[in-house]
Amino acid sequence: MAKSKNPSTLLLSPQVRLSYPKLIRAEPFKDPTTGQEKGDPVFNTEMLCPADDLSKFRTWNEEKGEWKYDNLNSFCGRLAKQRFGDDFDVGAAIKHDGIKWPVTNGDKNAERGETYEHYAGHYVVRGKALSEINGRPNAPSLYYMEDGKRKAIARGTDQGNQLAGDMFYGGAWVVVELSAVAGDAGGNKYVTLYMNSVMFIRNDDKFGGGNSLMDRFEGVTGGESDYDPTDGMEEEISI
Repeated sequence: MAKSKNPSTLLLSPQVRLSYPKLIRAEPFKDPTTGQEKGDPVFNTEMLCPADDLSKFRTWNEEKGEWKYDNLNSFCGRLAKQRFGDDFDVGAAIKHDGIKWPVTNGDKNAERGETYEHYAGHYVVRGKALSEINGRPNAPSLYYMEDGKRKAIARGTDQGNQLAGDMFYGGAWVVVELSAVAGDAGGNKYVTLYMNSVMFIRNDDKFGGGNSLMDRFEGVTGGESDYDPTDGMEEEISI
């Protein structure tokens, strides 16, 4: 298989739960230990996926014009080989930190204490969206269902911020459309999942307690993840 420069494919998630979402306002990564901000503002979230549901992701088949079920890890592995060649050992690269991978085992996070217990029994799928692309504003579209119809949330309005804060919190169930991209930024290989849109599905118990009014308007829900969504972004592709 010939190498392809930064191949990308559309993905549709099954129902997943949000964890530490930053979907209302793009923010720079804040180191939870030092409090220092790093990089440009980005939208990002962790998506908690039950282990059995990792095979319920769907990829878009351009030729047939339809979605096809696929295992997320397997799909990302094929995408990496498409970018780096058939001889690229994906498993070894993940094990030895030779590639930045968008899926991790939540059980390891759960071992860190009570704050992280909601990770147990799940895979953690990480998605992000750049706040700008080629100088143009960029943000994932936010949707919900009303009377059987899909409704878009208007960003930048009081009503839109209120709705988004009430729906897109840590613990809510959503479906996410993503663009999966494999690339190399200054020698740092990665597979990244860029969020195109997020659809609210239903409420559930919140992770990390409730949200204040200011939390909702600032897009801060339930604390900070230690995942740095800006890591390796310097030379990432424009999509």
